[in-house]
Amino acid sequence: MTGSTSSCELCGRELAEHYQSTVCRVCKQEFEDLKQRSEQASESTLSLSDVPIESAASSNVSNPSTTSKEAAAAKESVLPQSRMQIENGQKAKVTTRTISCLVTIFTAVVIWAMFFNPFTDSLRSYGNAVSASTLYKEFEDNEIAANSKWQNTFVIVTGKIDSIKSELGTLDSHRAYIMLDGSGTFRGVQCVFEKWNKQKFSSLKAGQKVTIEGKVLGQLDTGAVLVYDCKFFSAD
Repeated sequence: MTGSTSSCELCGRELAEHYQSTVCRVCKQEFEDLKQRSEQASESTLSLSDVPIESAASSNVSNPSTTSKEAAAAKESVLPQSRMQIENGQKAKVTTRTISCLVTIFTAVVIWAMFFNPFTDSLRSYGNAVSASTLYKEFEDNEIAANSKWQNTFVIVTGKIDSIKSELGTLDSHRAYIMLDGSGTFRGVQCVFEKWNKQKFSSLKAGQKVTIEGKVLGQLDTGAVLVYDCKFFSAD
């Protein structure tokens, strides 16, 4: 993981002698293009047009010929309305207590996970669980169908570490990569960590089974499936 190399960490292209990064410009540009398309797709999905809703107010016209029977009926209707308001208030209290209990339970589970699993980061969502080999095979067999199913979605992917690399060849780099199930090639699931813990990466090794959460961007020209903005879920 340390020291500079003469070839790209992602595709194996030969690098110039004084090139400062271990990732070639082609891979960097392809990565940024996939990231930009992913963000644009997410924005277009979330953009909703606001539709004004007009409420028609019904006018109550007083009838001067209201009979005494109608007045008595109006008085009698007050009692059931009051009972209904009391029942609704009691239901609201029960609902509030239930929500409070659920929030307390959820908070306890999160705290337990943070303290008892040192490899667990703060996750953004519960992604779809999939193995690295399955995810890669789906893209390799039919990239169009795989993009429709996985692109711009969060996944929790599990696999064995094939290689651990960083953009500048050191653990002090801004961006780091973990290749899952690559079988010693550039074809597998490439997990990209924008923010990462140096201590965690130092303890990882090739062949170790890990579970990582990230967002699927698509397939690179090298064949690797790119999973971006990754966080650790667990490590054996």
